[in-house]
Amino acid sequence: MLDWLHTTGRLLGTSAMGRVMESHPEIDSTNARALSWASEGAVHGSMVVAEKQTAGRGRHGRSWDGGQGESLLFSLVVRPQMEKERFGLLPLAAGLAVRDAVEPLPGLPEPALKWPNDLLVGGRKCAGILVESVMPAGSAPWAVVGIGLNVNQDSFPESLKEIATSLRLASGKQVARPLLLAHLLEAFEERLGLAETRPSALVQDYLQVLHGVGRPVRFRHPDGRVTEGVLSGIDHSGALRVETGGQEEVYTAGEISLSAAG
Repeated sequence: MLDWLHTTGRLLGTSAMGRVMESHPEIDSTNARALSWASEGAVHGSMVVAEKQTAGRGRHGRSWDGGQGESLLFSLVVRPQMEKERFGLLPLAAGLAVRDAVEPLPGLPEPALKWPNDLLVGGRKCAGILVESVMPAGSAPWAVVGIGLNVNQDSFPESLKEIATSLRLASGKQVARPLLLAHLLEAFEERLGLAETRPSALVQDYLQVLHGVGRPVRFRHPDGRVTEGVLSGIDHSGALRVETGGQEEVYTAGEISLSAAG
């Protein structure tokens, strides 16, 4: 098992993110553990990192299980200094941080972000983000930000070959995970600060790298209905703006699942 405390821990330039760390060779879900830890009082920036997940969680209950020792699989306890109405910016901040960390890698195609929680490299999914917010009555809201990033996989099962990739496959080079994690945590701390103090600047940065703006999209509602429209952007709270039938509709991440039309 990689000693994250003495590798990434020594490389960190953050004030909070990852400074308190719990590592596991294998765990059911880093998000589940971080939620439990946070409810017990874990401080802002506390991180759960694992080499393997057996029941990793994605949006709408989808699974996300990383290969042993090939991915970055971690969750952060986040206690932001902002109103709960702006918690929709957390997936945007996390997505930008992942992109910030991987974009300088030599040979990597230009990464893009698919709203609300995917990093795409060469049009294929390379990372997923899951934010779970907790809004307790009478006390400050908090969240767990989970990130799963495919780093050094050199192959995927047949069912995933056309839709998934890794940094190694996309760039042709192996990547040092401890250093990458340090860069990612530093980027997230900076992006979270932007969400707290200059949310409009965060949204503008996200729009610059958002996949599919101006293109037809198809989105599925929780009741199974499918609607088509044109992706027009993101609003100040992180919700998606879509033009349908000459009108603009706004949807939060829990309201629709997005895919390309056609």
